[in-house]
Amino acid sequence: MNIHFEDLNKRFEVLFGRNSFQRFHNFVKDQRIYNIDFHSIEPEHVNDWINMQSTEVITKVNFLRNSKRPFEMLINEFRLAYLYWLSGKRHFHIEDDLANKLVQTDIHKVNSSFLKLPFPVVYFTVPEDLVGVEFLDDNDECLYRTIAQGAYVSEVQEDNKKQWWIAMFLKVQKTATGNPNHGEISIWIRLPILDNENIFDSLTTVLDEYFPKNSVTVDAADYYLNRNSRVIAEQFSILIINTLLYLQSDKAILEHVGEPTGDHKNKKVKKKEKRNKKSLSTSYIRIGKKVTIDNKHKQIYREFNHLNDQPRKRREFNGQWIVRGHWRNQPYGEGLSKRKLIWIEPYVKGVGELAETEYLIK
Repeated sequence: MNIHFEDLNKRFEVLFGRNSFQRFHNFVKDQRIYNIDFHSIEPEHVNDWINMQSTEVITKVNFLRNSKRPFEMLINEFRLAYLYWLSGKRHFHIEDDLANKLVQTDIHKVNSSFLKLPFPVVYFTVPEDLVGVEFLDDNDECLYRTIAQGAYVSEVQEDNKKQWWIAMFLKVQKTATGNPNHGEISIWIRLPILDNENIFDSLTTVLDEYFPKNSVTVDAADYYLNRNSRVIAEQFSILIINTLLYLQSDKAILEHVGEPTGDHKNKKVKKKEKRNKKSLSTSYIRIGKKVTIDNKHKQIYREFNHLNDQPRKRREFNGQWIVRGHWRNQPYGEGLSKRKLIWIEPYVKGVGELAETEYLIK
């Protein structure tokens, strides 16, 4: 289940009443908006629709209008949730071992034109401990840590150019209490999909624009927020991009979870219908179930996948290191005229240190 979307849906029901997405969709059709995406559905459309609601609804929203940032977030989240709903609520979950391998896969030589979305809007959930940062006090004690929820990716056509909106969401956990609902962080970037530029360069250009490394600020909190946001945005985006490349590769392993069977569809008993509706609402696509990391190497991946420290030079852990993976655009077919994307997986190399062992001599 896409818990983030369900939470948004409940919030919008409180604000706007039931079936808000369907009612807004009727408004969009009345406005004769075609090629619906995050670009064509403008903030003004949502604002105009809100102004058509009851006095009670407008009063609730006016409270948010007094603060620019919360109101902008409300508008953008509603647009995103509506487009996700309109696309059929396509939810993909990345399995832990696959995600840990994809984090160690380079995208430096992959052209942006290879990137394709399976649906206009998709949502990816990721291992919650793989993407995030810790907020430390002056004594290097962890006060808060982020817990990854997921990322929405939406394709946009603007001036005949293809772009992706990537919206990343993380919860904030207060370390002392373990409360995972202390707050939420959202990071939005717009990634151009260019024919003559590799993905990593495109992403780096965008991150330099959104989160410049040498930004001048007198506020220490702003500096650390900017730095941490860049770390999260870069690693989250690389994981999502690698996942999409994996979906297009020769090794893609997908499994539908929670899909109703034909037998379920034909049942007319109310109890069965309720079960069927429940299974529909919790359905998602699991990515990479059969991709596994050797148990003796899992700790090595955990050590190397700390996202706030990813130098390009080789690092070792107990005498072992990870040879990073990459993508190869393999020619094949008659005259080698066709291409297919092949994933060269990362792997562990080296010999670990010998552990001391006690022997009982009889």
